[in-house]
Amino acid sequence: MIKLILTVSLIGFGIGYMADWLSQIVRIAEQERFLALGDAAFLNTSYSLIGGAIANIVSLIFMTAITYFKPFGKIKPIVRKPKQEAAK
Repeated sequence: MIKLILTVSLIGFGIGYMADWLSQIVRIAEQERFLALGDAAFLNTSYSLIGGAIANIVSLIFMTAITYFKPFGKIKPIVRKPKQEAAK
């Protein structure tokens, strides 16, 4: 359940924030070219984008680790009793 919540959160974060940050960086870079490297808004947004990417990678590593080590215990299979056939 925790992996599902993390996955949905990462997707939402990527769509909601990182896509906007990336489009903002591209827009500033197209307008200012090399001068964008000295622009405070460009640098701030690029640092936010890098931080978001690092957070995504750390979350994916965490999800892989909990998949491998199973700290919450293994999921026990549900044993179903076979249905008896109706009398003929």
